Parts: sequence; structure tokens; C-alpha cells
Amino acid sequence: MYYLRCSEIKYAMKKIEMVDLASQYERLKADIDSAISGVVNSTAFIKGPDVRLFEEEL
Repeated sequence: MYYLRCSEIKYAMKKIEMVDLASQYERLKADIDSAISGVVNSTAFIKGPDVRLFEEEL
């Protein structure tokens, strides 16, 4: 097993970029809210048609 020394850690760690989730959500709000509403209204949370389509798109 290999352990990093303190001096090596800063080189081994990757920088994490911050994202503005609020502004991303605002741009997509209508589509996201519509999709969530459709799933909730259908009550098909597990293995429903929307879940299947989402899995296929991944």
C-alpha cells in the first residue's frame, strides 16, 4: 500500500470547479418542473416510463 506524504497531497488533489446551480436551474426550470410534475402525477416513480426513458438517455 502506498501512502502520500503531506508534501505530495497538494499535487495529488484535483481542483474542484464551482458551478452556479441556481442560474442553471433557472434556465431549465420549465422543463425540469414539467418533468417532475409528470412523474409525480403518474405515481410511476420506480420503473415507470419516464424513468425508463431517463435510463436510456444516460
